[in-house]
Amino acid sequence: MATYSMDGAGAIVTAITIAPDGEITGTDGTARQFLGQLTIPDVAFNVYEVAYTASNCGESSGHSRDGQFTDLGTYDPVAGELLFAASNGEVTAFSRGAR
Repeated sequence: MATYSMDGAGAIVTAITIAPDGEITGTDGTARQFLGQLTIPDVAFNVYEVAYTASNCGESSGHSRDGQFTDLGTYDPVAGELLFAASNGEVTAFSRGAR
């Protein structure tokens, strides 16, 4: 199991945990919750797919930040960081989390 924290300057601290089977769980300092699955489509490439549901997120610029998100990401082994971009069809989020 690995936990990644996203807590850059001005950001809300978010912690995402990835279980060995790819299950994702997470929360942040404002009670947002994340639940989903990470899959590696081809181990020959440093790309992963994530599908998760975000809840208790509220709105941003009149668009819901709740719902089903899908995204692609990569792992930076030098920095020990997960990087990904995700969208629920209304908003897009970029995340970078350090282990």
